[in-house]
Amino acid sequence: MSLLPPNLAARLPGPERMDDLAALGGEELRGALVGLRVINTWLGGHRTTLRALEGLAARVSLGPRIDVLDVGGGSGDAAPRILDWARRRGLQARVVVMDLHPETAAEAVRRLRGVSGAEAIQGDLFDVAPASFDIVHAGLFLHHFDGEAAPRALRAMARIARKGVVVNDLHRHALPWTLIRWLTLALSRNEALRYDGPLSVARAFTADDWRALGEASGLDLRWRRSWAWRWAVDGVPAAEARG
Repeated sequence: MSLLPPNLAARLPGPERMDDLAALGGEELRGALVGLRVINTWLGGHRTTLRALEGLAARVSLGPRIDVLDVGGGSGDAAPRILDWARRRGLQARVVVMDLHPETAAEAVRRLRGVSGAEAIQGDLFDVAPASFDIVHAGLFLHHFDGEAAPRALRAMARIARKGVVVNDLHRHALPWTLIRWLTLALSRNEALRYDGPLSVARAFTADDWRALGEASGLDLRWRRSWAWRWAVDGVPAAEARG
């Protein structure tokens, strides 16, 4: 991969290393998950998730209990933050972390053992029953879907969510591409993280993309820029928003 950013006028297609369930596993996968936890902690990931939750809470009535599906939730590092956010608002909460990769889901089970209100499962977004959770959270997940698959994934999240969806994802721009390219080269020896980091930015979104995704998915999306080069997005069905 080049040290200079590609043309980012439009989303670049995948796949990323993390998308190949058969090829990525073992130490390389565990190392990539460690890197993602560091990125979410120090580069605004958890802060962006909480900002998106606040945006949804301003639009819908949540209490007194919420069930949250953290889809594509990796090793489960967002779940304790979501639970803390709910408790501060006086809500009882349950967070189910779901990941398609069996090794990743097993790591989430291990890390969340003993965290009250959190659990982890292996599963596919498109197999989850309709209206089975109040909120669906997608952190660094939606950009893994190319083309028409992205609004399809949003529609699936909307079918599952009784209240709404929250999305935490990246801003497609040359500056964050360059920063994550050099950071991963300098600070990590993990090949999956070095490859996927800049490609994730290249597959990510601009404000125009969110506008188009809202129209294609039937969701009334609201998006806000968040540090560092992230989007905090909340969405409810467009028909309900108009009502």
